[in-house]
Amino acid sequence: MRECLYEMPRIPLMTNGNDDGKTVYALEGLNGVGKSTVINSITSDYDDIRTIYSVPDVMLSSSEIKHFVLENEEPLLGAFFYLSGTMAAAGQIKDMDEKTVVMDRSLWSTLAAAYSKDETTLPVLAGTLELVKDKVRFPDKIIVLRATFESCLERIGKKSSGQEFDKDTEEIFYKKYRFYDILKESGYPVVFVDTDGKSAEEVCGMVKDIIDTGEPSVLS
Repeated sequence: MRECLYEMPRIPLMTNGNDDGKTVYALEGLNGVGKSTVINSITSDYDDIRTIYSVPDVMLSSSEIKHFVLENEEPLLGAFFYLSGTMAAAGQIKDMDEKTVVMDRSLWSTLAAAYSKDETTLPVLAGTLELVKDKVRFPDKIIVLRATFESCLERIGKKSSGQEFDKDTEEIFYKKYRFYDILKESGYPVVFVDTDGKSAEEVCGMVKDIIDTGEPSVLS
């Protein structure tokens, strides 16, 4: 990963108490890094863990809406759209019987996407989160799968569908990852897992180690 040569901004450390009796993991990372494979493996191997998207399925079901939101020149439009979805997901988590939940992305993906397009959105979205922090669910652990731009492009090329939504430029790609560095430096519970040169089985095992013991077998 590329090193940042200037001082990082900070995101105010926020929490809503996370007093719902559940442990929530957010699985983050860029398109092609292997999140879906890990989520599917967790769903298959754990009977007592619920896996969900960061926003309700209905908000992801329309390709026209996704095109409009993702391609709009105003990054805050997409951010507020998906942030509203994370509020709905928080309600779903609250109603679940399972005590452990793994989210495919979280509210932090929303901020990462907006930040990568326009860095000035960060204080706006941080202020918004402060106002609605009792309406969202902050993850107890943020697991970020990392890979190089070239590795993710190669993996995206093997996908049978959805490639039209996976076309980040190299600059946007690395700015999104920089956001997670900012998040960790700000004091949030971020752990990075390097997926380059590792098989799907190895990556799944590392993520499961985090869920089972709190730490992966290998850190990047």
